[in-house]
Amino acid sequence: MGVLSIGADLGSTYSCFAVYDPVEKEVATKAEKEGGGGAIPSLVCLDDCDDLQYGNAAKEQQLLPDVRLFRAFKMLLPEVRQDVLQDRGYDGHFTPQMITQNYLDHYLKSIAKRVSSDDPIIDRLVICAPEIWSNSDSMQDGRPILKEICSSLDYVKDVTVVSEPAAAAAYFAYNYNRDTGDAYNGYILIIDYGGGTLDITLTDVKSDIAADGTTETQIQIMDSVGAGENQKDGQVGDAAIAFMEELCRMALQSSGRLENGQEPDGMKFKKMFGQLENKLLDGNTIDEIEFQLAMSSEAFAQSEDILFKVPYDGAVGVTGRLLHGAYQKVIQPVLDEQLDAIIDIVDRWKNFGEHRTRGLGNYTDPRTENFKIALVGGFGSFGLVKEQVRQKFGFSGTDRRKYDISADKKECAVALGAGLIAGDVIRIVNTADRSLGIRSTRGGQEVYDWAIQYRQEIKPGEVYYISHEDGTPVTYFNPERKIETFATVRQNGKPRELLLKEELREKLQHLPIEMTQYGFSVDESGVYYFHVLLESEDGTFKPFGEPIRLDQAKRFCSGLHQVD
Repeated sequence: MGVLSIGADLGSTYSCFAVYDPVEKEVATKAEKEGGGGAIPSLVCLDDCDDLQYGNAAKEQQLLPDVRLFRAFKMLLPEVRQDVLQDRGYDGHFTPQMITQNYLDHYLKSIAKRVSSDDPIIDRLVICAPEIWSNSDSMQDGRPILKEICSSLDYVKDVTVVSEPAAAAAYFAYNYNRDTGDAYNGYILIIDYGGGTLDITLTDVKSDIAADGTTETQIQIMDSVGAGENQKDGQVGDAAIAFMEELCRMALQSSGRLENGQEPDGMKFKKMFGQLENKLLDGNTIDEIEFQLAMSSEAFAQSEDILFKVPYDGAVGVTGRLLHGAYQKVIQPVLDEQLDAIIDIVDRWKNFGEHRTRGLGNYTDPRTENFKIALVGGFGSFGLVKEQVRQKFGFSGTDRRKYDISADKKECAVALGAGLIAGDVIRIVNTADRSLGIRSTRGGQEVYDWAIQYRQEIKPGEVYYISHEDGTPVTYFNPERKIETFATVRQNGKPRELLLKEELREKLQHLPIEMTQYGFSVDESGVYYFHVLLESEDGTFKPFGEPIRLDQAKRFCSGLHQVD
């Protein structure tokens, strides 16, 4: 049996799996069953026989009265608020972790059996995570949880978690080389809008055609913004799921079936939501919305013409006015804010000069060749999203910023890119998604010492010590330089601190040997570790205990606060 590598995009609403064929040199999605489509509903249901059903089978049964439905389980993996989980139908047994593991096991095992004639062994699995997880303190546990779930499958040998936008950029860079015959060198701005998250990420693509004709490509994330972490009110993100729920409520209120503030009937609402999702995915509906927007976006926003109907005590009409109203309430302000934020970031990168940005140039020029913009994700196909992005960047009909990368393949781009990464066709260059260091006391003064800087290029597994300007590690003499907190900073924000629990502070402040060094490392999946080293009798520094994985912060830190 040959080496089997799979790329996986576990989406909030749809998932996709892809395999790279080294013989044909092609990457392709693997459907739920032979002859099916590449996108699989991210749904699991518990049927009336207490059996779990997955994907399309779950979707077919979701409207039955005795079916318990689980959705958005990926985004809920780091969620610790029990009231939010209960509102979404989860409990102590049917947790997001348990549902995610069963869902992945069902499809990965099935794909491995169909691709390989031998035992279903997956040599390498590359699974994608939202970039928003890296930008949120409350969601930072998502990556290690996802990695643990995949690693628990006994037929999966190696697991790597990569950023969804980085995987999408890998696929688009691959398309550029395949379609033009040239190696792409430049930037791809990935606007990834799905069911639960919005990730807008600036990626740097470096490519070179080797002497044997193969193309060597590496992807590096330069910066990102986003939205869609679980909200305080229990909503899952500022994306498609929240939009569709709001649209259903507005349609019910407009038809007189629901008073303002009244909660809809759960079963009827579930059926309505499912039919609405089907309508918004229907090609005829998509074409009609885009046609009307092209004719006049202002007229579309006021239109009372019924585009389609969904069920709730009879047929409920959905008009352009309702679509536009729900969009303006849930999506438009969030997307506008985040687009403005990434434009500010791109402008700052331009000011770093040629040595940092390799000639980022005028990214607003529709004739530019080294800056591409790609909409990704199921919600990226929605006409109002495309219209807002078009207006923000001033797209023209012959705009070079969206050509030559096959950016129209939005739904499965992340999985296809993950398949290329799993097949070692494209390499991801790891960068730190936060600055990491410690706050300590020296000479009566509180100081911050940083070991890793935001978006610094890092080698997986290498320990980065808190160092002097000459590069030599800072040595701490306890308790004079006692460690108070870990410190972290993302982008240009204020430092945030994790206050160490008393027992750990005591342990670090009264180490058996006087001299200590501290450092941090990051593995290939973006999981951070804290390292303590002690000076031994021979003058060398050796590890003091096992590295502490920082996703387990609640186990050794008493709280997180922002420094004024």
